[in-house]
Amino acid sequence: MDTTDLDIEFSPSLTTPTPPQGTTPFANHETEGWYDPTNLPSNTTMIWRAERKVKNGVYEGNWIISRIYGEQGPAGRDGNDGTSINIQGSVNSVGSLPSSGNTNGDAYVVGTDLYVWVGT
Repeated sequence: MDTTDLDIEFSPSLTTPTPPQGTTPFANHETEGWYDPTNLPSNTTMIWRAERKVKNGVYEGNWIISRIYGEQGPAGRDGNDGTSINIQGSVNSVGSLPSSGNTNGDAYVVGTDLYVWVGT
């Protein structure tokens, strides 16, 4: 079965960057100025996106580069604070969650899930 993916990288360059080099899909391109989106430098003012098709683990075609983010605009207003939760503990099953005596935000862990009381 054929598999097709996209290798997508991002660059914080102020000018059009050179495409990533190398022949290994999904390799680390940070030394060339291309980053996984979670690793972009915090002072980024412009972002370029490069994508290249990968079929069965091999690059196909050329990198397509586009600018997706310009200079930073003014700061927006602060949003309202969110609602807190209070983790009360864990129970073995959903059926074991307390149905009374709860206050909004009380939370219990059931397996790998978190259940939060919201008043109903």
